[in-house]
Amino acid sequence: DCEIVGNVVIINNETGRPSGDAVVRLLNKVDLERALKSNKKHLHDRFVVIEEIDCETYNKQIPKVENTETEENAFICLKGLDWSTTEEDIKKFLHDCKVKKVVITTNERGKPS
Repeated sequence: DCEIVGNVVIINNETGRPSGDAVVRLLNKVDLERALKSNKKHLHDRFVVIEEIDCETYNKQIPKVENTETEENAFICLKGLDWSTTEEDIKKFLHDCKVKKVVITTNERGKPS
């Protein structure tokens, strides 16, 4: 099993609607390889692209509450998600991963961001 640490962040566009992308922080490179096995598998009748991203790209998408600089980490971006995808859907999709925490950030209007 791979382990998700920190947040799963579903990214919204400038109008507050889900963009179809999400970023995930994984425990290590072993978990990264496990997560990448789900690349181009289907979620809500859409295939999802999973790509490795760097710490800087991940940190641009999350609230400034996590310190990811001093730990071994691996990060992924999920693209092509249906607009209605939830954090629970992502947990189920990455069923080989142990999810510790999921957060969807919101904008000033209270919409997911």
